[in-house]
Amino acid sequence: MIFVIFRSRSGKRIFYFPLLVLYTPLFFGYNEIMKPFDFEALVNQALTELPPEFKRQLDNVAVVIEEWPTEEDLQSIKAKPGTLLFGLYRGVPKIARGANYSSLPDKIAIFSGPILSSSPNAISAKQKIKEVILHEIGHHFGLREDEIRKAERRRKSGGG
Repeated sequence: MIFVIFRSRSGKRIFYFPLLVLYTPLFFGYNEIMKPFDFEALVNQALTELPPEFKRQLDNVAVVIEEWPTEEDLQSIKAKPGTLLFGLYRGVPKIARGANYSSLPDKIAIFSGPILSSSPNAISAKQKIKEVILHEIGHHFGLREDEIRKAERRRKSGGG
């Protein structure tokens, strides 16, 4: 089961519930502020549109919505100053797990601040969310950054 979590950067408010299909209008003005519920709905829609073969592999993964990455998040990927980090996989890749692996769910963090600041509208935000989720799923499967980027270029050029 996939879970969606929303928490503020301060960590004071947490919403944790099974994936629900939520429908909201996809047209928000460029300068309008998107409410957390609206962003959450875009994440839910992106998750429901994942190919079934990916959904089946996400049995112990929580998708977490956070406003911005922490300094620790940026340091963990050796981000250069000014880097906009849209998402982050936190967990043990499937290929690195032993036979007796059991742990709390892995997490895919989706950062709403960077996504919304780089998206002119909800349609482009939803597309970016889908790209980020697919990218982080790649890390969940054990792919390196260069392998994921190569697959993304191939997908964008129509090669699969």
